[in-house]
Amino acid sequence: MVVGAIVFVQTQFGMLEIETVDDSVRVVVSRNASRVKIIDLENGHRIRLWPGEYNLTVEGRDDLVVENGVFDLKRSGEKIAKIIWKPESSSPNETDRQVGITLSEQDWTLIGGVSFEEFETWLESLRGSKFRIIHINGHYHLGRAQFAGIAVRVPYVPYWEVHRNHTGAEHQADVDQSIDRGFCVAGNCGFSTGEDFETLLLWEKQESDGVYQLRSDLTEEEF
Repeated sequence: MVVGAIVFVQTQFGMLEIETVDDSVRVVVSRNASRVKIIDLENGHRIRLWPGEYNLTVEGRDDLVVENGVFDLKRSGEKIAKIIWKPESSSPNETDRQVGITLSEQDWTLIGGVSFEEFETWLESLRGSKFRIIHINGHYHLGRAQFAGIAVRVPYVPYWEVHRNHTGAEHQADVDQSIDRGFCVAGNCGFSTGEDFETLLLWEKQESDGVYQLRSDLTEEEF
C-alpha cells in the first residue's frame, strides 16, 4: 500500500506545497486554461511560478482529485494543495475529512500519510461504527513518522485498541499487558526512526471470555 508523501515546489514569490496519497503521479499546472508546467511528484521536481491564479489537475488518474487545486499565488505567500482519493459521493457534509470517503454510504474507508494525531482522530471516528480496521501501517519519511489505515464495513466489530510503542521495551510490555487483558493481535507493523524502532499494534477483544492457545507442535490427529 502506498501511503502519503509531501513534495515542496519552490516558487519565485512563495511556496506551493503538494500533499499526496500517491507520489507516483503527474500534476498538470494550468493558468488561463493553458498548461504551464507538469510536475512529476515521483521525481520531486521543483518549479518557479509567477504570481497569479492557477489550477492543478492529476494527469491520467480517474481515482485521484486535487483538493484546493484552484489558488491565487501571491508574493511571499504559501499555498497547500492535496491530492486525495476521488470521493464516491457528492454529499460533502457526510464525507470523511481526511480522504473524502462517505462512511454512511461506502463499504470501506482509508487514510494515509498523516501524523499520529490525525491518525488517532480517524481511528476515533470509527469507534462505535460498523467499520472494522483491517490494516494499519507506519513509516518514517521526510523527517517525520507517517501513518495509514484501512477499515471495511462488517456486521460485527469487536472491541479494539491501537497502541503505538516507541521502544522495544514498550512493545514487549504492551504485548504482555494486552494479552493478560484478553486481547489478541489483529494487525501490526514496525519501522525505524533512525534513533529507535517503533511499533504499531492493533488489538481486538471478542465478547467471549473463553481462553485460547496458539500451538504449532500438534500432529494432524491432535489438531
